[in-house]
Amino acid sequence: MKYNQKLTRYINKGKIRVEYIKRRFPRLGLGESSAIFLSLMRSKIVVLDDKRARKLARELGLETIGTLSILKKLYETPSAIYRRLVEIGFYIDKKLFDDVFEKRNSGCANNIT
Repeated sequence: MKYNQKLTRYINKGKIRVEYIKRRFPRLGLGESSAIFLSLMRSKIVVLDDKRARKLARELGLETIGTLSILKKLYETPSAIYRRLVEIGFYIDKKLFDDVFEKRNSGCANNIT
């Protein structure tokens, strides 16, 4: 079964719900704006990597987490994660990456970035 067929089946069964957000925050893309709006509506943690979007989300009282923190929780070795991110074309500053993963190694696993 193709991915699109599986996705459609889950949507039809109500396991996945699609919500369309048409409003945007100034200076943010539709994706970041949608994530923030949905987080506000659902009172959930919002996953954002964009610095401006994360700042706005925090100003709105939302808890934020980034992609690197999610990967960190998977507990792969940092070098393997970094290599894979570069391979798939994900842009991440090496110093920022090292800073985030150093927190895990120093016993501050609850520090979410």
